[in-house]
Amino acid sequence: MCIRDSDKIKDLSNQIEAERNNGGRQVEECKRVQQSINRLQRQIEEEAVEFDSAAYSEKIVSSMYPSSINISMILIVPSVTVSGVYVK
Repeated sequence: MCIRDSDKIKDLSNQIEAERNNGGRQVEECKRVQQSINRLQRQIEEEAVEFDSAAYSEKIVSSMYPSSINISMILIVPSVTVSGVYVK
C-alpha cells in the first residue's frame, strides 16, 4: 500500500466520523423541534379560560377601598375578546 492510499483511507475515515457526529447533532435538533411542536399542539388543544373581568376588578378594588364603598359604582367593565379568550 502506498502513502496515497493510506492518506485516502485516513481522509475517508475522517469524513465518516464527521458525518456520524453531524448526524447526532441533527437527531438532537429534530428532537428539540418535535418537542416544540408537541408543546404548541398541547397549548392549542387546551380549552380557553373564560376571564371574568368584573370579578377580578372587584377583587382588586375591594382590597384598595374599605367595604363601605359601593364597588359597582366604581367599575366600568367593557366586553372584549383578547386572543380567543372572552372577557366580560
